[in-house]
Amino acid sequence: MNRSRPCWSVLVVDDEESVRTGLVSVLESDRVEVTGAASLQEAEGFLRRGQFDLVVTDLRMGGSLSFEGLEVIWRVRERSPETRIVLFTAFGTPEIEEAAKRLGATDCWSKAMPIPNIMSRLRAVGIPVGRPDRGSKGGAEGGGNP
Repeated sequence: MNRSRPCWSVLVVDDEESVRTGLVSVLESDRVEVTGAASLQEAEGFLRRGQFDLVVTDLRMGGSLSFEGLEVIWRVRERSPETRIVLFTAFGTPEIEEAAKRLGATDCWSKAMPIPNIMSRLRAVGIPVGRPDRGSKGGAEGGGNP
């Protein structure tokens, strides 16, 4: 990881706009810069222009028989061995997870995972999401209503 940058850089690759924008909104902050790509081709363009600390990719982006997410994993790993990669899919199986990890994925997450669990896992791979733990900016500590 390049710590001289003021923020973390994340690429989210998913053909479903609602999933892509949802992940971007969870991730984006003054400490995390997020780029969204809707396809393998668009992701490839971003990968050529820069390096990312984390890539989160969907598995199927070109139809039910497509496994473009595995191609994204391979291309990221080839260009940037230190980048963390997460396969984020609704179609995970033990075989898919094994293939993704063999290609270089750090982890595989289900799209059915609740947002708090996603945030916890993002923190576990080193991405600072949510409010900083340095203190409160005001308001009640803990359990407020959303």
